[in-house]
Amino acid sequence: MFHLRPYQEYAICMAAAKISAGCRSLILVSPTGSGKTVIGSHIILKAIIKGNQTLFLAHRKELVDQCSKKLAALSLPHGIIMAGHSYDSLAPVQVASLQTANRRELPAGFRLIIIDECHHAAAESYKRILEQFPDAVVIGLTATPYRADGEGLGDVFQDWVRVATIQDLTDKGFLVPCRYWSPGLPQLAGVRRKGSDFESGELGEAMSKPKLIGDVVKNYQSIAGGERAICFAVNKQHAQALTDAFNEAGVPAAFLHDSTGKKEREKILAWHRLGKYMVLVNVGILSEGYDDPAVSTCIQARPTLSVGLHIQQIGRVLRPHPDKKFA
Repeated sequence: MFHLRPYQEYAICMAAAKISAGCRSLILVSPTGSGKTVIGSHIILKAIIKGNQTLFLAHRKELVDQCSKKLAALSLPHGIIMAGHSYDSLAPVQVASLQTANRRELPAGFRLIIIDECHHAAAESYKRILEQFPDAVVIGLTATPYRADGEGLGDVFQDWVRVATIQDLTDKGFLVPCRYWSPGLPQLAGVRRKGSDFESGELGEAMSKPKLIGDVVKNYQSIAGGERAICFAVNKQHAQALTDAFNEAGVPAAFLHDSTGKKEREKILAWHRLGKYMVLVNVGILSEGYDDPAVSTCIQARPTLSVGLHIQQIGRVLRPHPDKKFA
C-alpha cells in the first residue's frame, strides 16, 4: 500500500466531490514526478470497492506497465489488454494500450475510464473508445493540459483540478530544484512552422550545423560532465549526429527513436541506468512516461514552440534521488 502525500489525497477527494456534484469528465493536472499513477490507482481502488469496472487507458507500453505495477502493489487484480499479454476477462480492472484497445472488442460495462497523458485525448483513437461507454465517468491525468494544436480540451472534459505545481512540490521536497544554462541560441529565423510547432525537417537542418552539435557536447562536458543525461533531438539524422559527436568526444552515448526494437530499447535503457551510456539521445521517445529518478541532466537540443512538450521534457529530471541535489 502506498502512503499518499497530502496533495494526492486532495486530488482524490476533489475528484470524488466533482463527480458527486454531477461532473462526468475531468482532468487532474499534476507535475511529472508527482505520482499521477498512484493517484489513479487509488481512485481505481475506490471504484472496485463500489463494484464499478474500470478501464485504464494509456498510449505507450511504458505507461501500461507502470500502472500494472502500481495496481499489483495495491494487490488489485487486473487484466492487461496489450500485445504480448494474456487477457483476464474476469478482472474488475483492465489496463489497456490505446492501440490494442482500438483493434479489439472491449468488454462491456466500464463505469470509470482513466486516461493517462490525457492531453492526447482529443484524438479520434480515444474518442472511438469513449463513445462505446457513454455512461462512464472519465478522469484524465496529465502534467500538461495542452493539445498539440494549441486548442483546449473542453470538447472531451467538463472540468479540471490543479493538484499541485512544480514550485509547490519543489518547495516541499517532492521534486528537486532546477539550474538552467542557456549557452547559446540557434538561428531559427528561417525555419517554418508546421501546425503549432517548427517544421521538423527544417528544424533538424538548422540544429545539425557542426558548431551547434559541438556546442551541445562541449557544454555538457563543462556543465554536467560525468552526470547521466537525457538529450532531446529533432529527428533521426540530428540524433545520430549528436550521438556520434558525444562518442567521438569520449562520452558514451546511444540514441532511441520510433524504429528502435523492443529488445534493443530495453538494452539501451538498462545500459544508461548502469552508466555504460552517459547520454541517452532520443527522438520523441522519452518525453512522456519515462521514470529514472537518478538522471539529473536534460539537454534540450530540440527547440519547440510547445509549452506542453517543454514541460514534459524537463520533467524527466525533476524526480528526487539520494544522489541528486538539483537537476
